[in-house]
Amino acid sequence: MKIISSFSSTKFTILSFVLFVGIANILTGQTLNLTLEQCREKALAHNKMLQVAQAQQESAISTRKASFTQFFPRVNAIGSYTHINKSLEYTMNLPIAEFLQGLEASNPAIVTDPFYATLVGMHNQGYLPDEYQVSIGEENNWILDVTLTQPIFTGGKIINQYKISKAAEKVTDANLKKTGNELIYQTDEAYWRLVDVSAKYALAKDYQALVQTLLSQVQNAYDVGVTTQNELLKVQVKLNEAELMSFKAQNGVHLATMALNQIIGDPLESSIVLPDTIFDVPYVPYDSTKVQEYIENRPEVLILKQGLEIQQLLTKIAQSNYYPNLALQASVNYINPNPYDSFEANFGQNWQVGVVAQWEIFDFNARKHTISAAKHQQQSAQLILEQSKELFALEINQSELQYREAMKRIQLSEKSVDQAEENLRVTQNRFKEGMCKSSDVLEAQVSWLNAKTELIEAQTEMYTKRANLDKVLSL
Repeated sequence: MKIISSFSSTKFTILSFVLFVGIANILTGQTLNLTLEQCREKALAHNKMLQVAQAQQESAISTRKASFTQFFPRVNAIGSYTHINKSLEYTMNLPIAEFLQGLEASNPAIVTDPFYATLVGMHNQGYLPDEYQVSIGEENNWILDVTLTQPIFTGGKIINQYKISKAAEKVTDANLKKTGNELIYQTDEAYWRLVDVSAKYALAKDYQALVQTLLSQVQNAYDVGVTTQNELLKVQVKLNEAELMSFKAQNGVHLATMALNQIIGDPLESSIVLPDTIFDVPYVPYDSTKVQEYIENRPEVLILKQGLEIQQLLTKIAQSNYYPNLALQASVNYINPNPYDSFEANFGQNWQVGVVAQWEIFDFNARKHTISAAKHQQQSAQLILEQSKELFALEINQSELQYREAMKRIQLSEKSVDQAEENLRVTQNRFKEGMCKSSDVLEAQVSWLNAKTELIEAQTEMYTKRANLDKVLSL
């Protein structure tokens, strides 16, 4: 593709935009003197969709930071308090008396044994009762457990999830750039639309003045009887048309101003005064050998690339389900009543360390089908990326050709304006000399109006096409 390197031979006066002085008096509300660059800055500062893209970018950054924390251990604490209204009561029967009597019956001499005598004395005094009552549990029960879990091996899930979060962040970065490029193009388009209708309004006023001058001349001729009433009526009709054209152009200025105000975030009724003269915008030649580089740097391509990378990572995560998950666990706990001290009403402490492994052995090929689905999604993302690159290359060629066409249109329109102005001058002179009719002058004026209108449209179209070319090249 050949890119034009310069257009120094083309003149861009845009009808000497002194025409625009006083346009603010047409509109109501606050008056703003704005250049194109100022409009861009205001749009970038106030546009809601750009703010949405910025919020999405901040969200992606936070998500990426949260994903990074998965590499580090998790510490969880669990505490509980339980109040028990009734403790567990258990009565144990111990036939001590029958036991002692059995010993005495089997060996009467045992009564002289000091140990036997001690047992009998303890039984008689109640130290060895026949029943024992055991109470289990306390009214107030406390448990506090602190657990640390550190992943050791997850088959690559954690690192791939982190890479996905980084890719998602890059997507929001590219989307922010894309939104900014589109906003700048919308601003340029609205700005040049205002330039277009403002120039047409000024041209309509000039055309109205020309017809008014002709009407005065024909009226004088009619008053002295050298022309017909029909000729006078023709000019009056054209003057009415010129007034209507001027009125419509004035409304067009108002609507175009409101459209630009909406984009730049100003009140809709605010007036905008364009610069007295809009200078040539320097042309920066585009290197045709770097078209592929332009394509690779487009935000849309960057978004598709990151989408493909995410699909590749999702495939790896699906494959990681075939591997076991290993984690280190350590915990310390405090329990009251204390199981390590006969359940006394105090806190007992213990700790433990271990490795936990989980491995899914059989799942009826669910993992296989999940991997297959992920691979097909990856293939789809690859094909979309390749097709998009082809379409973007076509778009760049189309935009560049449209830009060249717009510049060629300006050159031809300037020649037409020169010819129309000369034709109008000659026709007016011939009319003054009585060598042609007023209808010939009206026809020459319409040709002049059409040629001027064509030049205005060609000039504003060139700047619009230039803005579109900048957008597709992401400059």
